[in-house]
Formats: sequence, C-alpha cells, structure tokens
Amino acid sequence: MLAAMFGKKEGNANAFTASTSSGSEVRLSIVAEGTTVRGDVETASNLRIDGKIIGNIVSTASVAIGKGGSVEGNITAATIKISGKVQGNIDASGHLVLDATATVCGEIKVKSLTVEEGAIVNGKITMETHSTSDLNAFSTNKEYAQ
Repeated sequence: MLAAMFGKKEGNANAFTASTSSGSEVRLSIVAEGTTVRGDVETASNLRIDGKIIGNIVSTASVAIGKGGSVEGNITAATIKISGKVQGNIDASGHLVLDATATVCGEIKVKSLTVEEGAIVNGKITMETHSTSDLNAFSTNKEYAQ
C-alpha cells in the first residue's frame, strides 16, 4: 500500500537510491516544496531542500537547497549547493557552490568555493588552506612583508 502511495512499484526497492562507482548506495532525502520541518536534521544521505527547515543540518554527504528552499539554522556537510536562502552558518568540509539566486546571511567556513554572479553573501568567509606551508608562503615572502 505504501509503495502505491509513493509511486514505487513492488520489487523496485532502489527507486530512491543510486549506485556509486564503488558499488555502494547513495540515498537521497527530500524536503518538498510546501513542507516545513522544525528541528535539527542529521543524515548520512544526500539531502535536497525545496521546502523550509527551521533547525540545524548535519550531513556526512551532500546538501542541496533549491531556488524555493530555505534554511534557518546552521549547515554542516561535505558538499553544499545553495540556490535558495540560508540564514545561519555554513561549514563545508569539501566544496560549496552558491548559485546566482543564493542568499546567505551567516559565516561560511569552506575548503573550496564557487560563487556565481548575483549570489548574495552577508557574513565572513573563511577558506581552509591545504597545509600550513601555504600560509607560511605569504608571511615569509619579502614582497608581501613590506
């Protein structure tokens, strides 16, 4: 019965999963448009938000916020793509993409960053370096020290 409600055919258990090159499954959770979730969300799955989350998000995978999606809380994930709105701090251990329609009000800590023209960021951006030698290169260079 539940399979019929969600459009899943019996025997098609992988309708909402995909396989990676290593053969492991990657799952996707969706907060649909018109849905509001109040509370913190923790997941090992990829998460797509087209609705609204009022609370913090922690994911060991990817988080994507669609154009109509919004988050009022902090986001911590491996990779993050934002097309909607975020009011809170962002911590991406990998890559962060801010589409032209993105609006972020909060501090951003990221390893690598792509910002499309038109994206709005109100807050401090901190990019993690690959090693301490990267930082030392700037401080020891006489040209920059003058």
